[in-house]
Amino acid sequence: MGPSKGVAPALEGVFKERQVELAKQIFELVGIQEGDKAGLVEWNESMVQFHGAPTIVVIVIDKMLQSKWPIVDVGLVAGHITLAAQNYGLGTCIMRAIVDYPEQVRKVVGIPDSKFIIIGIAIGYPDWDRPINKLRTNREEIDKIVTFVE
Repeated sequence: MGPSKGVAPALEGVFKERQVELAKQIFELVGIQEGDKAGLVEWNESMVQFHGAPTIVVIVIDKMLQSKWPIVDVGLVAGHITLAAQNYGLGTCIMRAIVDYPEQVRKVVGIPDSKFIIIGIAIGYPDWDRPINKLRTNREEIDKIVTFVE
């Protein structure tokens, strides 16, 4: 029941819709038009190079941990890393795409096969002039994702 190895499964339903909406927002900001294959390749190259960030944190869990609780722990750790970085004037970008290249990451970072690669976090000083740093994603209305019980 642990995380999948390698490429994450394709999203469906509302999650796919959100993914497409986010991609449209990003591509509009960075100037990638529909059909701009060269622009898309350049964007993907930048992404797998963590947009030039000087530091990458790779969060892993041991494969022995088969329950869902370790993922909660990973979320807490990732959130705290981003908040700590912000406290020092640093920016972060949580990078899911790192799981698409597990063997390369294992080789570069020295991660043993006994670990699942869960997420990467790029850390560096933000370049506020880059259009992508103007991104403000849409948010679901709170009453659609939270149930209040009195």
